[in-house]
Amino acid sequence: MNYHSLEWELLAGLGILRDWAAAGFGPLFQIENAVWALALFLAGMQVVFSGIFTSMTLLKRGDGQD
Repeated sequence: MNYHSLEWELLAGLGILRDWAAAGFGPLFQIENAVWALALFLAGMQVVFSGIFTSMTLLKRGDGQD
């Protein structure tokens, strides 16, 4: 990740915060969707990394001895 994309994300976040403040800090309807998206993303990453770990533990050493 380079710094330019990080800066653009920061600016986008500040723009969203400014719009929310201009609306009088109303209710956030998308929070529930964001929580579900985060939970599903983390569960998916857990499956990916556990699959990688499992395949690494099942590999043979490869030192020529069976």
